[in-house]
Amino acid sequence: AAVQSPSGMVTAGRHGLSVLSLNVVADRGKGPKTQTKTLADFWKIAEETAEEHGQTVNRENWRVVVHTHVAETRKEAVEQARERAGWYQRDYFENTLGVEAPFPDLPKEKLVDKLTAEGVWAVGTPDDIIETIYRLDEQTGGFGGFLIQATEWGTREQVRHSYELIARYVMPRFKGQLTGVEDSQKWYAESRKFLNDLRVQSLDQAPELYDRRKAQVGSGSCPARRESDSLGNGGRPFGPPAFFCDGGKGYGRQITG
Repeated sequence: AAVQSPSGMVTAGRHGLSVLSLNVVADRGKGPKTQTKTLADFWKIAEETAEEHGQTVNRENWRVVVHTHVAETRKEAVEQARERAGWYQRDYFENTLGVEAPFPDLPKEKLVDKLTAEGVWAVGTPDDIIETIYRLDEQTGGFGGFLIQATEWGTREQVRHSYELIARYVMPRFKGQLTGVEDSQKWYAESRKFLNDLRVQSLDQAPELYDRRKAQVGSGSCPARRESDSLGNGGRPFGPPAFFCDGGKGYGRQITG
């Protein structure tokens, strides 16, 4: 594990081990916006140390941990986490463990707003979490997995719903499960004029084709086989219905497929 110190990265590099980064802030700054060393700098330490000891480290085995809570809206997520996140940071980390307070003058109930805005925590909607992961991917140069610190800042039901939202809307984005759906939507959107023109043409021709077939049946002159419609569907069982005569007796039977 590596938390605001190069020691974890040095150990991982020396033995060719995977890395667990328990904080997205690499040094003791107040957040990614003020830090002097980044996670990318820390990973470089792991690579350099590994090379010195004849080892290798793989970004695919690097896990980044972020305090995360999700709700339907950003406002809901922040309000759900407000009280317990304040306890967690101020009462546990600062007043119990003695960790230096990044914002000592900030009221406890405002910490969730500030630490989320600074990019230290991820509290918001599924889209906010997706944006956070993309941002971390760019800042680090790439990592293998995003882990959630199970701090449970909401009620039992709110925490369960947070995980459900992550499973339904965040995870599929990074597991390739949306590729087919998005490609299909893109293809249809790009082809919609052509497809809608065909639809309008079919709707315009269907009544005329129906009346013509029906007139042929009534006159006894309809063809003795099924004909393809005017769109040229080759007799496939879709498109406007076709009629045919039965033994020349002057009545028709509708073919619907």
